[in-house]
Amino acid sequence: DSPFMSRGNFGIGATASRHYNAPYFSANDPEDRNNRQFAGSFSFYSTTAKTGRHDVKIGAEHFRSWRTGGNSQSATGYVFLTDYQTANGKPVVDADGHPIPVWTPAANGSRTRIQQWLAYPGSTLNINTRSVYAQDRWQINNRLTADLGLRYEDVKSDATGDIVGADTTTWLPRLGIAWDIQGDGRSVAQATYGYYSGRFTERAFARNTNVGSPSRVDLSYIGPAGVGRNFAPGYDLSNYVITGGNFPTANVFFDPDLTSSKTDEFTLAFGRQLRRGYTKVTYTWRRTDAFIEDFINDPTAAGKVNVVRDGVNYGTFDAVTYRNTDLPRREYQALQFEARADVLNGRFPVQGHYTVQLKNHGNFEGEAANQPGNPSIWMDYPEMFTEERYYPYGRLDEFQRHKFRLWTTYVQDLGRYGSIDISPLWRVNSGLTYSLAASSVGMSAIQVAANPGYERANTTTATLFFGERGSENFNGYGMLDVAVRYGVPVWKTVQPWIQAQVFNALNNRKLIQWNTTITPDPASPLDSIGQRTGYIKDANFGTATLNTHYPVWSSGESGARTFRVAFGIRF
Repeated sequence: DSPFMSRGNFGIGATASRHYNAPYFSANDPEDRNNRQFAGSFSFYSTTAKTGRHDVKIGAEHFRSWRTGGNSQSATGYVFLTDYQTANGKPVVDADGHPIPVWTPAANGSRTRIQQWLAYPGSTLNINTRSVYAQDRWQINNRLTADLGLRYEDVKSDATGDIVGADTTTWLPRLGIAWDIQGDGRSVAQATYGYYSGRFTERAFARNTNVGSPSRVDLSYIGPAGVGRNFAPGYDLSNYVITGGNFPTANVFFDPDLTSSKTDEFTLAFGRQLRRGYTKVTYTWRRTDAFIEDFINDPTAAGKVNVVRDGVNYGTFDAVTYRNTDLPRREYQALQFEARADVLNGRFPVQGHYTVQLKNHGNFEGEAANQPGNPSIWMDYPEMFTEERYYPYGRLDEFQRHKFRLWTTYVQDLGRYGSIDISPLWRVNSGLTYSLAASSVGMSAIQVAANPGYERANTTTATLFFGERGSENFNGYGMLDVAVRYGVPVWKTVQPWIQAQVFNALNNRKLIQWNTTITPDPASPLDSIGQRTGYIKDANFGTATLNTHYPVWSSGESGARTFRVAFGIRF
């Protein structure tokens, strides 16, 4: 009655991360995610001969977000991680139509495993953000304008069991200046600086609570090999050994000054009003620091915790402490060009913008789909991992050198027969990047021997890089979208209309991303930590396995030529 998840690394043809056998999650542990906000502000204006004109705004805000639920992963408390039997590339099913699990005691991180989840249904976390701010738009003279702002944030969280996660204050300045070069408003230079606080997310600040972060024990199978849903040794816990675990209220700790990540941003811009349009260029520099990272770096007795839950002694685990650190890096620089030209007395405006990324680099991605703020292996077991192989510097996943958009709307008045608007949009994107990296690679004998005394490090698997981050490029592409709208007045201001939209009008089906799975080559030389330096491409490497591997016109939507029609009445 437990859910099973395939791992895809037993060499028997199963696809990784495929769920089978029983439902995930427990209906006995409902979940709520809510927020409540109160805000108010006061504005006033002042003009004097000496100080110029001031537009001042002062405000305050109280924002509470809360999450309820223990995130029970299964009704039984267990999730089995093992592949299913295959034949001719397809799952083999038993007489009841269920995929047949394969119980594998093989070593090197590939064995069958169990996740035992010890959830507390109904746990609750509250995060309270109280802030006050003031901003002054200061017209110093006819040419010079300044924006001066300051925001103060006080954040505290509390969870079931009187657990405190966040208890911090932050000052956030915002500065801006604009100079009208000629005094006629046609040529303006601007500069801004901002210091921004990241959101205090429930996911990050619940890690030392039972809210959404149930305790987990990781067990590896050491029993006999077998096949079938009724293979008794696979369900006998005496055939498993504890290899890891996470107990948020026991071995997970927060630094008392833990805060959200912070971002510095600086921009320079120059804009010029033309006779029939405008142009503008903007330079952006951005750096993120104070990342929230998990530290597992104390192999002494002080860095260990003996965990006892409900009378059961689960053994000794390494302490995990979340702190802010500036060692991971994320850096961004870009130039953006904007322009507009009004043709045919404004009936045919042509607009566009072009962004060129000068830098979007780092050694820390920090997120995955629906998983913001993931910690990395940066500060985990530092004696056993190297920066070159596990967290190299380079182009991040969202690095995109060029991005171009050009559009217009042509309006043709048809008199009493209404009007027709034609709007084409041309989108051009250069290719994204990807890294040559193998996921879930076990530790080498040299790494295991380098363990200075950590309890659970030897079974750790991690992503192994072959070269710098973002060393490879996907393909770029261009797409043309067209919208046509026709409306006709029927009585006073009442106007029925119809609009037709064609996305990817030229039906570009270019392969722009692909499967990038690789595995270490067992015949290649070893590096200084005993890991292979060569790799083998997966059989599907370079081929499309997802809709998003082709051009898309909306997030996650297939990019094949798509037609949409809308009707309405304007009055």
